[in-house]
Amino acid sequence: MTDQLIESAKILIVDDHKLIVDGLNSLLAEVNGLSVEGLFTNPEMALGKIKSSDIDLLITDVNMPGIDGFQLIQEAKKSKPSLKCIMVSMYNNEETIAKAKKLNANGYLLKNVGKTELIKAIKEVLDGNNYFVLEHSSFQKLEEPKDTIDVELSKRESDILQMISEELTTNEIAEKLFLSPNTIETYRRRLFIKLEVKNVAGLVKKGIKYNLIS
Repeated sequence: MTDQLIESAKILIVDDHKLIVDGLNSLLAEVNGLSVEGLFTNPEMALGKIKSSDIDLLITDVNMPGIDGFQLIQEAKKSKPSLKCIMVSMYNNEETIAKAKKLNANGYLLKNVGKTELIKAIKEVLDGNNYFVLEHSSFQKLEEPKDTIDVELSKRESDILQMISEELTTNEIAEKLFLSPNTIETYRRRLFIKLEVKNVAGLVKKGIKYNLIS
């Protein structure tokens, strides 16, 4: 591919399997405008490189020893909030993508992705969009800023939804808001109805999908 994606975009690739790192590097080596600045099988070392270098895009695995891909993105974003991040994983499920989105990852691809799709995802992310893909799923190519839901939550409902996503119990939420546990349960049931879900897992998933949870 000879078309330039973006001027002087610097990329870091992290995966605990050297074969994957080398494979991604080889796919991107001849793409104009992209410069692979580091290949790491150790996420801790990669984090040090991110903190000390001007990196535009992090491409990382999910499951790694030490700190995993989620922790890596979280720490990297703390150091450099503008850093773009794409996760490349073998996990083909919506729950993993939901977690990636919650941590402000900008993209998610499966490890069997082809060169064309990989480059397309990188271009979209570097252009300021999000790019999330699963196989055989309506979850494909979701762009977070465009996700909307026709429901309005009150300030109290939003606060309680946020606390539920942070795994606070009913009693803990009640204590923080100076309300009774029964009142919190009433709000919880109201959220189930408004978001059309049956349990807390569904509540959190929809909250993440529609940007109701920070």
